[in-house]
Amino acid sequence: MRSLLAVLMLVISSAPLGGVQAETPGDQLSSSFDVVLMGDRQTESISATFQEIMGARVTESNVQAVTGESLGMAGHLAFYMEGLSPWQEVLSTQSDYLLLQPEATEISKHPTSSGFVSLSSSMADISSIAGSMPSDPVLLIPWAHMMGDSTRPITHGSFQTMNQAIENGSISLMEGSSTDIQFAIPADEAYDTVYRDVLESGSDPLDANSQFARLYENDGVNASEEGSYLVSCTILLSLMDEVCDSSDRPPAIDQNTAAYLENVSKRVVDNMVDFNPPRSDSRPKIRLDNIPGGTYGIQPGSSIGITIFVRNYGEVSRSALLDVDLPEGWSWEWSDPTVQPGARVINIDSDVGVSISALIHAPDPGPFAPEWKSVHYATVTVLDEVGGSDQWSFGLEVGRTRDAGITSGGESLSMPPGSIAVLEVGILNKGNGVDNIDVGIVGQGDISTDVGSGIISQDGWGAILLDSSLTMGVEPWEDVTVRIQLASSDDSSGFFDFEIRVAPSGGSYTESIQVGAMISTRISGSMEIESDDCSYVEPSDECSLDVTIRNDGEGRTAYSVDVEGAPGWMGINGIQTLEIESGGESKITLAIGIGSGSPANDDLGIEIRLMTQGLIIDSESIVIGIRSEAEIVISGSTSCTTDDEGELLLAVVISNIGMESDYVDLSIDLDRSGEHGIVIDSSKNNERSIRIGPILPGESANIGGWSDPNDGSVRMEVSASPAGNPSELINAACTFSEDFIAGSEGGSTSIDMGLLQSIFLVLISLLSVGGLFQLRRTLKRNKTGSSSSEEFSSTITAEEFSSGFRRTEEEKIIQNREEIARSNLALDKGIIDDVIGGIENLPSEGKAPIQRDSLPPADSVEDLIKDLME
Repeated sequence: MRSLLAVLMLVISSAPLGGVQAETPGDQLSSSFDVVLMGDRQTESISATFQEIMGARVTESNVQAVTGESLGMAGHLAFYMEGLSPWQEVLSTQSDYLLLQPEATEISKHPTSSGFVSLSSSMADISSIAGSMPSDPVLLIPWAHMMGDSTRPITHGSFQTMNQAIENGSISLMEGSSTDIQFAIPADEAYDTVYRDVLESGSDPLDANSQFARLYENDGVNASEEGSYLVSCTILLSLMDEVCDSSDRPPAIDQNTAAYLENVSKRVVDNMVDFNPPRSDSRPKIRLDNIPGGTYGIQPGSSIGITIFVRNYGEVSRSALLDVDLPEGWSWEWSDPTVQPGARVINIDSDVGVSISALIHAPDPGPFAPEWKSVHYATVTVLDEVGGSDQWSFGLEVGRTRDAGITSGGESLSMPPGSIAVLEVGILNKGNGVDNIDVGIVGQGDISTDVGSGIISQDGWGAILLDSSLTMGVEPWEDVTVRIQLASSDDSSGFFDFEIRVAPSGGSYTESIQVGAMISTRISGSMEIESDDCSYVEPSDECSLDVTIRNDGEGRTAYSVDVEGAPGWMGINGIQTLEIESGGESKITLAIGIGSGSPANDDLGIEIRLMTQGLIIDSESIVIGIRSEAEIVISGSTSCTTDDEGELLLAVVISNIGMESDYVDLSIDLDRSGEHGIVIDSSKNNERSIRIGPILPGESANIGGWSDPNDGSVRMEVSASPAGNPSELINAACTFSEDFIAGSEGGSTSIDMGLLQSIFLVLISLLSVGGLFQLRRTLKRNKTGSSSSEEFSSTITAEEFSSGFRRTEEEKIIQNREEIARSNLALDKGIIDDVIGGIENLPSEGKAPIQRDSLPPADSVEDLIKDLME
């Protein structure tokens, strides 16, 4: 069988398919619409009819069948892998579609069976071969045997059971990610539709004269002429979206039968649910054949070439517009210098592919150039004349460039002997990635390529790099400033020339600048600073520095004061430029403001520099002593209560509103003996004094005191003070009266003793005034009664006189019993005795009253009452 198939393939290769040669560059010949059928005897049984239909519809077309008796996909694959060159030529140059028909007995097996796995693997390999060529792989679903699979009579012993198994197998095959087959032709569904039509008409589909039975040859497997016409019409509609008509009907098939079969093919293809036919392919006819995706490396400022593969999959020649889209800052051009830059029009014949080259240019290094390792995407677009569009996108990964430069710092200096100057040098990372920059100093005339070191000395001069750490991790095109401190010699003359170099870390220097310095005796000066005022300053406060500047040089010199090392929360006012004559001096005051963001209890060192002409001719370090203590206050009110056992409790909340944490010393004081102690967060102890904390700024603590039950009044006081500042003492006190203690048994009540005493005094006053008014009314009533009867007593008893001061039951008000008793005693004894002693001729206690003809005048009584009220 293998030898017969080899002979068949050689015969196919001996006649060019459609007269088209293998594609070569510059090939301008038109190709035909060609289909390659690959399968078993079922495919072979329909190939002739399909080729006749295609030949009548397409002028240049060719249908080739690569089949074999029970060969299957694995057998075809083996032939191809052994190097059967005719087949390879058919696939590479002649096929628009490659129709793959698995054996019905294999695809109907369970997807997990070894036979189905082998079939799936072979299909995947063959479709991948077709995928790398112009062919589009399409699954031609086989139809079930008329009597089912005779080798599996139980599970597949009928047409319907076998056909359903083929349907399930096809779905599994299409869903498999390895096969990469997107389209299918439902030949199985065409046979099943006829079967159902016959069954619904009331006839037996398996009857030899039924329409269904006439679709098979005598073997009940392969297609008869009517079955071949049905399948061919289904393939035609699936591939070209064209319906068979009377011109396609084979002579042996009557017109009614042909019309019915044509209708069945249309119903089947139009109503496909589980699969998509090739006609639904929405891809444009002119497409890009580049491998999707891909990322290509490119260096800044360089170029790379790309090749664009374009193919016309249509059946007529077409024109298309080809263009390349790049990110901003990138550019491109066609490799052919005769073609103008920009989009170009290309003409491609049917089934012909062309390759076009272009150059991609990356942006030059610079501040806005793409960074190292960044990926930028380019898109190639082809747009055909009917609006079809296809794209190919690929990535461009930017390579690394390393470079460093100097932006400022080269100059000539004149310096006094023994002075210090600071040079500021601008360093620039000119690479496209984060990098470390080396900065070095070398003597004049150094011919090495090294950067040099961070320090150099010569003849009493010296230069040292101060800020080497700032050049670590510098961003692309970031400018940083480093300082180089230069010290002059003590000689009265001399000079110092050196070179500053920079380079990416570990590399040779890429840029350098020259610096020259010389001694000048004309410039000199000194300063003295009075800093005592700044040795102790609180946050949000300020202090002053008195700076005295002297001109020790020749001629009039302008001096300025600079402050180095001041943080952002420190404000400095008073900096100015002074001109001082030779031998003279002047004084300025620097106001140092300490902001609220300053640290508490810290010593901050700053440097005061005396400057002239950019040179530091004197400097002095000053320490600013920032001090902040904890400030403890009472938050809210003091609570004075008793608990269920009668113990006296004082509770209060203290808070630290200062800027520093501190411990707090607590103590308790009681005006009597007895058990007592301090309460901390509801926990009682027997300590008379204790230290708690530390309490952080903004935090609070619950403190208090306790004492055992007592019958008399008690005053309790709790004191608190920060350990760092004991003089800042705060107190919380409670006075517990006898009545409060007695009334609070069994419960706990808060009391304010000051408020209670005030209420007592007001009530006593009200009672006294009420008694006096009652006395006045009694006297007037007695006087009125005596005048009408002209018979009245000339005297009144003490009981009658004091009746105005007596309290009725309704007038009793619950008060502190001790205070009420004291008030009543004063009313009953002291005040009445004074009244009796003050009224003339009233009998003394124990003597009989003396009768009078009348009472004293009313004015005298009223005067007496006024005196009593006062």
